[in-house]
Amino acid sequence: EREFASKKLEIDNYDKMVKRDYVETKQHLQDVQDRVGRKSPIIHFKSTFLYILLLIGIGFSEVPLNIQVFQKFGEAFYITIIMAGSLAIAIPVLAHFSGVFIKQRSEKKEYATLGIISVMLFIIFNFGVSIFRTYVLAQTTGEAVSNLNIIIFTCLNLILFIIGVLAAYFRHDESYELEYTYKKFQKEKAKYDKEKVGIQNQLKDIEAKRNSELKAVQNSFMQERTDLHNTRDVIVGERNKALRVYDELLNSFVALESYIEASYRIAIEKYRATNLVNRNNHLSPNSWKKRMPKLDLKFQLCEELDPN
Repeated sequence: EREFASKKLEIDNYDKMVKRDYVETKQHLQDVQDRVGRKSPIIHFKSTFLYILLLIGIGFSEVPLNIQVFQKFGEAFYITIIMAGSLAIAIPVLAHFSGVFIKQRSEKKEYATLGIISVMLFIIFNFGVSIFRTYVLAQTTGEAVSNLNIIIFTCLNLILFIIGVLAAYFRHDESYELEYTYKKFQKEKAKYDKEKVGIQNQLKDIEAKRNSELKAVQNSFMQERTDLHNTRDVIVGERNKALRVYDELLNSFVALESYIEASYRIAIEKYRATNLVNRNNHLSPNSWKKRMPKLDLKFQLCEELDPN
């Protein structure tokens, strides 16, 4: 029991340590929920995998055209890939942060300014890249620079940007704190639930071990107690048998003493009768007037051991 209590205390302490982060995160989440007025974030675009895949798709859609543009500089192919890839990252990144800033602007006032800055950066970046692409295209085809091409390139990137902004907008909640704390709580809860299963299994194992050892000890105790009872019964039986033999022998010796005592008196009486007949005066001696002495026998003073 002491060993079980020691191991259980060790497991309980570990459980408290593991549970501490979970409890703190849960308490923080409850505070945020009370402040925001909602239990969980409202997210319409729930799949993180699809969201990331969409942003990657937006970036990859820019790569082929950018490769064609940057190849005109005559750089090595891997440098062209790096330049085109870096440019392709800009649209999904700006779209992501713009959507987040727009969605959470009510909670964080600075997000409104950051959202405007992100959108303006995209507009400037998009318009500049569109002009650059149009000039490269005009040089390749030998035609004059067309404003229509600039508008087309701008609209294509704008459509991709709007898709990314909408995806980010519906992927996040209006409250950054609620969304972040809720995700952290879910992570800590999953971690604690996993740890809790292991802790419960450890408790079951040590309880099973304790019960098994207690059962073995109890069985050994019961067997020893049964053996002791059997031994006691044998000893008591032998003792009672010895008591009966002793009492039988005592009774026999007491009876023998009584017989000797009676024979002793009868022998004296016969002697006196014969002596009296053979006396000249036929008178009893003065010594016969004394009381006949009693034999000092040993077994008459012994007591029975078994009163039954």
